[in-house]
Amino acid sequence: MNIDWSALGLVVLISVVAGCGLVSLVGLGIAALDQRVTAQESGRATTTPTVVMGLCFLAAAALIGYGLYLVAFS
Repeated sequence: MNIDWSALGLVVLISVVAGCGLVSLVGLGIAALDQRVTAQESGRATTTPTVVMGLCFLAAAALIGYGLYLVAFS
């Protein structure tokens, strides 16, 4: 049995980066949602927090979708 350690290391590295990126995107989206609610309660514009929230959640969904695509079709 021969293990390709460089390929295994690459998979681990990409998994860690993707996992941290996904958690960061969701966390930023939740923080933007909180900023949106705070701005709405104080009567300020909610455009920027709403756009940031949407982009973060959309990027997180795209990352999850790409991972599922790789698992299903690779």
